[in-house]
Amino acid sequence: MNTPIRLVGAAVAAIAATACAAVNARGAFELVAVAFALAIVVLAIRENTPLWRGGRPDGAPSPPASALARTTRLTALTYAWCGLTLLAVYLGTRVHWQHGWQYGSVLALIGAGNWIYVSLLEADANGKGLAAMQQVNAAVALAALQGIAVSGAMIWLISSGKLDTKKGDWAANMIFLAGGLALIVISAVIVKTHLTLTASRDRVEVES
Repeated sequence: MNTPIRLVGAAVAAIAATACAAVNARGAFELVAVAFALAIVVLAIRENTPLWRGGRPDGAPSPPASALARTTRLTALTYAWCGLTLLAVYLGTRVHWQHGWQYGSVLALIGAGNWIYVSLLEADANGKGLAAMQQVNAAVALAALQGIAVSGAMIWLISSGKLDTKKGDWAANMIFLAGGLALIVISAVIVKTHLTLTASRDRVEVES
């Protein structure tokens, strides 16, 4: 599934979620959010499974930097969807939460930042900048920290009882939950793929 199709799918999910929020259809809103998260999780696992088995998706070269870029694009899409959906819901419907636009703006900016990073990573053809192994290792470590931090936030969100709130932040909490769960899986996938590729690379170097 190429990038334009993913962007259209994310846009459709954001529009559907906003429409559900506009008529206060919480159940339908939750289904849309969960469907988006599941789609991201399936994409992340499907794209990386061949690498875990020693293959290459679609026959494309998959050094650690390429694999990182491919999956980080899903990170960017997840943040962007969460941010833009928050902005659409809290600026475009009667659902009110005073912090909606703030969280929405921050998450959208994080998504844009990730997208720019992926573009720069892919543009580093000589592997001396962001695609250098040291830089890739650092990025994977940040992904691991992201997964840990988001896991802690999800535990707090679920245990706090906020998912059952009657206040206007109900939509935000569901977006946080869906997006957070997707990010946890993406982070784990990034780490697993990197460890697999680097271990394979080390074996080749030793054998040679």
